[in-house]
Amino acid sequence: MAANVRTMFLLAIVAALGGCKSSAPPLTETEKNLVGEYKQWTLLNEEYMDMESMHSSGANMTWRLSLKADRTFTLKIRSNVMINVTDDSSGTLKVEGSQLMLTGTSQYETDDGYKKSKGERAYSETLDITKEGLVPTKNREGKGYVLKTVYRKTTDPLPVPPKPKVVALDSKAAVIAKNVEDKYGSLQSYSDHGELTSDGKGFQPKAAKFLTYFKRSGEFRFEARVLDEKKTPYQLDAVWSTGKKSWLYMSEIGGDAEERPIPNGLSVIGPGSGLAADLVPGLLMPEIFKERYFAKFSSTLSADEKVGSKSCYRMECSVRGQKIWTLWIDKQSLLILKAKSGFAEEIILYSPQANPTLTMDDLKPNLKI
Repeated sequence: MAANVRTMFLLAIVAALGGCKSSAPPLTETEKNLVGEYKQWTLLNEEYMDMESMHSSGANMTWRLSLKADRTFTLKIRSNVMINVTDDSSGTLKVEGSQLMLTGTSQYETDDGYKKSKGERAYSETLDITKEGLVPTKNREGKGYVLKTVYRKTTDPLPVPPKPKVVALDSKAAVIAKNVEDKYGSLQSYSDHGELTSDGKGFQPKAAKFLTYFKRSGEFRFEARVLDEKKTPYQLDAVWSTGKKSWLYMSEIGGDAEERPIPNGLSVIGPGSGLAADLVPGLLMPEIFKERYFAKFSSTLSADEKVGSKSCYRMECSVRGQKIWTLWIDKQSLLILKAKSGFAEEIILYSPQANPTLTMDDLKPNLKI
């Protein structure tokens, strides 16, 4: 009897102690204000773009962050832009001063068309708490990034972009840029064969050859062949159109060509084919790229230079004070003969022809590497 009483007494103490667990401190005002559902926006060409609606033709990108009152978070990423990505992260959050720290794990799956990957990895991210939203610390303005992302609550209004840096207007450069746009926009046909070299950083090829054929009636053909050290092609990227339908083909992925709009197809192959994929096509077809090409740049002129025997304007193109590339524009034809990118030291040489006579064979894709 005494033993039973003692046992019951001990159980009562254990139960009492179990109910005395220390509770988490109450949420601070900052933490309360942070609780909610967020989506990601990207600052592009001085305008905030919704990541979920800036892609077209079935392309999709979802980037949703949820901050909860129990100091936990979830981050859901879905994308089929260039590669298929599924990424679900979760863990705990902590606020220190004007920064939000997220720590947890990520369950991910990727499929780039020829290789699949799946697993779990550690996840950590620091976000700066600003008036415009939650900005990844590594992506703050002034640290060399052209693109800037920000998380905003789904109930918040569209964020207001920062005022662009004041860049002195080069009126002569602006006139030449407009003339170049008008020139390409007025061509009834166009062709070029070119070469690309770079230092190979990122996805950029060290060497490639490309060609472009275009007719104002809508036919279009772009092909880029990546070269090995012996200048032998081993990879092909192609985008072409009949004027009614357009397709994308990448030899690394193989299989059949995939139907895609021209801008989307060129954006997919751009990282592997270099800037040649969208520079001239963007000038030739502003109506489907939905913008004036030079409208996204601040352009200035430096000293004239020659490319081969041709005298050229040398134009520096920048975004918010950061130089994106340099163009050499033939003074006579107003066609681009050379382009140099600040990324990967990429140099493109063009051999353009204005209004050439093009045959059906010229416009038909050649998918042999």
